[in-house]
Amino acid sequence: MKSTALILLNTYREYAKIAEADTLAIEKIFSSSQTTDFDLALQELYQWFKENESYESLSSYAVDLLLLTYLLEGMKTKGETYLDSAEWLKIEELAEDDGTEWLNLFVYIADCKVSDIEPEIEDYLYNFLLVEEDDQHMEFEIYESLIELQEMVGYESSDILKACAAVADENMLDSLLPLFLLYFSGEKHYVPGMDPEVIALLKATYACVEEISQN
Repeated sequence: MKSTALILLNTYREYAKIAEADTLAIEKIFSSSQTTDFDLALQELYQWFKENESYESLSSYAVDLLLLTYLLEGMKTKGETYLDSAEWLKIEELAEDDGTEWLNLFVYIADCKVSDIEPEIEDYLYNFLLVEEDDQHMEFEIYESLIELQEMVGYESSDILKACAAVADENMLDSLLPLFLLYFSGEKHYVPGMDPEVIALLKATYACVEEISQN
């Protein structure tokens, strides 16, 4: 997954027009999932972002990628049931206050691969996240803007961005709102006015999907 982390950082650097950072430490962190405990790798990752403040807005997304690295490694060595294992649940708990909802998308895509189904936004919201269940009030609140805009899937990217901008004050998903809509629309291209963070997330998302498909 180190290549995906570098795609996230380097794409953001390019479109945000900020200085290039030394990413050797990032490569090392993302290459050590077989030999390094997750909590240690997590601390090393945050140390890198502390030393590279221009990239700070991406730190939580990088945590998601680190989690995904350990997830894919676990599924490769211990099978598909790793998603339900005590080891994975412990790793999730270690980072429960650090990552974002981006990881949910990747876990969903991995689950779709196991179940041999195509990812779809309605399935993601109502069958995976269970946003309509009585005991999922927090999930509903977090994803309310995506639920409201789910019919925008398939629209032009420019229309999706405008719709997201219109609900910016209520949006709890931040840059992930347009990312989710663009991904489920199958959109891989970048349009004028797209935020550098969204561009970086979109490009990294497709790289992650490729990693998951090959795992």
